[in-house]
Amino acid sequence: MLFSLGWTLMLTLAAILVDEMGEMVGPAVVWTGFHPNQDPQLDHCLAWTSESIDEFGFSGFTQNAGVLATSGTRGRCNTGSQRVYCFED
Repeated sequence: MLFSLGWTLMLTLAAILVDEMGEMVGPAVVWTGFHPNQDPQLDHCLAWTSESIDEFGFSGFTQNAGVLATSGTRGRCNTGSQRVYCFED
């Protein structure tokens, strides 16, 4: 999914519970690349192309609002398939 950074405020108000096709999604981890302080990070699994155990990325959670929607944890890139939230200026 692609969001403008103006959506960051919206993310503090509500969880993202639909995919790009408008289908409901269940609770899941999603790659975001955002640190808990909401700064974009360099830890993004080599621009989301790596499944290496040696690379890391930041992720959030579909069922959460606020900071945890975009930046809950830093994890290894070999965790399997996850959705990606994309943010742009």
